[in-house]
Amino acid sequence: MTSKLLPSGMALAAGALLSVGAFAQDMNEIVVESSPAHVERAPGSAGSTVHYDLISVKYAVMYSDLDLSTNSGAVELEHRIKAAAKKGCADIDKQYPLATPASSDKPCVKTAVDGAMAKAHDAIAAAEAKAKK
Repeated sequence: MTSKLLPSGMALAAGALLSVGAFAQDMNEIVVESSPAHVERAPGSAGSTVHYDLISVKYAVMYSDLDLSTNSGAVELEHRIKAAAKKGCADIDKQYPLATPASSDKPCVKTAVDGAMAKAHDAIAAAEAKAKK
């Protein structure tokens, strides 16, 4: 399965996260992004406020080897997306165990799966339409 999940690394941003546009779709991949977790950083100087960073992990799930016009292809894509979501949330927990909310919480995985499945449904619909022609 690791050959199907390509880690793109941790995206660190203060306040905003990077997004991936149509480029991923052209490569027969769907980007699965964990929901952001807040990580506390030490204050810069005495009396200053605590700073938080939003941490997210993105994994590219490849599907060029799947026939998305079939039920088995669509099910396999969903399985890969769920595996990538679980891995992304676990990666945050491993790297930042004190992040809040804890990334291993079900909402982290659910948010990541829901976001990626919207793109997967589009890819599946396009494959089914192409197969009917």
